[in-house]
Amino acid sequence: RMLLGLCLILFTSFCSYNNCRDFHIQAVGIEQVRQFELDFPQIVNDRAVYIAYLQKYYKGREHIFIQLLK
Repeated sequence: RMLLGLCLILFTSFCSYNNCRDFHIQAVGIEQVRQFELDFPQIVNDRAVYIAYLQKYYKGREHIFIQLLK
């Protein structure tokens, strides 16, 4: 059990559960994100550009946004 618990902790420490889309959904809601994806697929497909776009939602979500940069 200890070995299994240690492996679980090790594997989850390397995983990033936050992604750009989840952050965007939290900021504006799923419907607006879907419309944004239809209107601007070139932004959504380039992670660096998408993160730069999401900077406008930084205030109040600083910790989550910084996780996106990792």
